[in-house]
Amino acid sequence: MRTILTLATAGIAIALLAPIPPAQAKTCKDMVTAKARSLRQNMTKAEVFLWMSLRKRALHGARFRRQHPVGPYIADFACPAGKLIVEVDGATHSTPDELAHDARRTKYLEEQGWTVIRVNNSDVYENMDGVWRTIATQLAPPPRCARDLPPRGGG
Repeated sequence: MRTILTLATAGIAIALLAPIPPAQAKTCKDMVTAKARSLRQNMTKAEVFLWMSLRKRALHGARFRRQHPVGPYIADFACPAGKLIVEVDGATHSTPDELAHDARRTKYLEEQGWTVIRVNNSDVYENMDGVWRTIATQLAPPPRCARDLPPRGGG
């Protein structure tokens, strides 16, 4: 039995025997980490623009990481505490193959407990307030119900 591990942003497919031996798994993890480091140094303009808004806990005090490895994939931006991933999609994400790949990737990430938000480059450039509000909505704690509030009168 063979398992194909796709390094999404690297565009590489590696055939691995299943189950993956620990030493080989470490090698794959190292490859993903190395690719993430490379992507951090070569961010797109839209990613840099969004990063300037997310960095230094600027949104509800949430800490985002850029080019964060999650399993075999690398998320553009991830808030581990909120289990939130923000993906910035450019023109290359409009072909049928890329859309199918993005759907598989999103499904995997959601199965791991993450919420995935996808925004287009044009939204980042032209509607940053809307992007900001969308992300903030996902990070905001749910509103408290009146029945969850302590009774009035200190009792």
